[in-house]
Amino acid sequence: MTTATAIPIQLDRTRHLQFTQRALFRMGSLPAPFEFEDLSKPRKSYAALVAWLWACLSPADAADFPGPEDLAALIAPDREKCRLLAGSLADAINAGTRPEKNEHSSTPEISRSSS
Repeated sequence: MTTATAIPIQLDRTRHLQFTQRALFRMGSLPAPFEFEDLSKPRKSYAALVAWLWACLSPADAADFPGPEDLAALIAPDREKCRLLAGSLADAINAGTRPEKNEHSSTPEISRSSS
């Protein structure tokens, strides 16, 4: 992962998402962490979305929400609102994930060794 671009989302005010090692750690720190696949499971999708949004909040925004349940108060389980937030989460994940290969099928950075 590289330095992640901050993706704005609208909650109580504009907040920002960043998919970083910190976000992965925050998700893993939950007693019952969610996997990405849980976002597509009807019984888990809302809780997974709130938890992933919480985990990916930028440090400045995360300070206002000690846990996912604190963020849930701002996210109604409304289908359209959740769809928009899920799209923003996907944007944050895409922005924070470095591609393994570039368009020329080589690594994006200098390799330690070449073949």
